[in-house]
Amino acid sequence: MAPYAPGIDKDGYWGEPTSTIDWCEENYADTYFIAEFWNTITNLALIVPPVIAIVYYWRLGVEFRYLAQLIALATVGIGSWLFHMTLKYEMQLMDELPMILGTSLLTYVMHWTCNGCGKDRVRDVAIAVSYSVIVSAVYIAVRDPVFHQTAYACLVFFFMYKTWEACKKIPEITRMVLASFLLFTVAFSLWNIDNIFCVNISKTRNAVLHDTTDTAAWMVAYICGSFFMDACTHYIACTLFVCWKNMHHQDVLLRISVLGNTRKMDVTRLLLAAC
Repeated sequence: MAPYAPGIDKDGYWGEPTSTIDWCEENYADTYFIAEFWNTITNLALIVPPVIAIVYYWRLGVEFRYLAQLIALATVGIGSWLFHMTLKYEMQLMDELPMILGTSLLTYVMHWTCNGCGKDRVRDVAIAVSYSVIVSAVYIAVRDPVFHQTAYACLVFFFMYKTWEACKKIPEITRMVLASFLLFTVAFSLWNIDNIFCVNISKTRNAVLHDTTDTAAWMVAYICGSFFMDACTHYIACTLFVCWKNMHHQDVLLRISVLGNTRKMDVTRLLLAAC
């Protein structure tokens, strides 16, 4: 459990926290109904934009795997909202388990983009699902936040590696990827500062500012980094990748930028146009 300044937390609607983590923000300091006010409301940025984007990309006709990423992002936002609002263990799982599943999905999509025709797609999906299920099962059994953070960090590092590979195929996304990496680094740094120096930060904050906004800073940086990364994947979503065999029976991946409904396009016509 993250350290926090004792004697400041108040009683609230949801009762005593049962989560294995209590972040460095005074509980029920701003309202009787929300345990961590700022950590809760910042999750609106993880809920509203993905929902709008889901509608937009559904009308555009992109493949479902890209819509699934947005659904996963919105699910993390809802779970995180419930977790920080209640500080209940069940709600904590609704926040943390979708983080693993959603990032696994994102990693699979980037891997498919980098490795072309996806002839081992079933194997790749099986690996992503197995990792999510195993990590989730072990985490529920051991209830150790460090295990979850380590498993999630390993997944994020692998995802960043696959994303960098994607930059070589689609150089237009390089700046967005670098911005996302920078924001994730800032978020991770602020998160560690918040945990390590929580007591001192809390005392200074209440003495000088008398608010709780500092805890939300790392979350804002994380959300912004997620947006940049999501923008990269959805730039890819607007690019049609078509796998075919050349005259030497070798797999060839065609990249065709499209400005319409990719689900209803004549793939044969696109292949002829690309040739």
